[in-house]
Amino acid sequence: MVQNHSKINHEKVLSAFADILETCQIKKDKKDLSIFSKDLFHQSTAPLLVVSPNSIEQLHQVIDLVRSLDLKISIRGGGLSYSAGYLSDNSRTVMIDMQELNKIIEINQQDMYVIVEAGVTWKKLNDALSPLGLQTPFWGTGSGLFATVGGSLSQNA
Repeated sequence: MVQNHSKINHEKVLSAFADILETCQIKKDKKDLSIFSKDLFHQSTAPLLVVSPNSIEQLHQVIDLVRSLDLKISIRGGGLSYSAGYLSDNSRTVMIDMQELNKIIEINQQDMYVIVEAGVTWKKLNDALSPLGLQTPFWGTGSGLFATVGGSLSQNA
């Protein structure tokens, strides 16, 4: 297990994540990490890497791996925060980008609820509800085009 104050072996960490995720699901370049170290008003320390799981099983594997490597986790939705809510506070953070977890699982018209993954945008949800004559009472921030349901919930919106 990696200790908190020991130097991180980036190649070993990347290799461990590559065993779970495809290369396109891992962002490690300085330019990408710089983008993920900002929200609308704040800038912070760049995360060690950004991963984008596309299934609940991958998400579980990522979390287990982060824990086994004694790293920190930051969760990001659509990236529209202005409260520094998802930004990392140190370089030992793996940011989990939830945008690929974007499936609408269930729309229950009778009982008036939906089950969605955290990366579903408000626009996608409202587009799915519209043909049924339904809409959510909340549209997300702005147009809802990029704001995710999970991100909104994490900010108590």
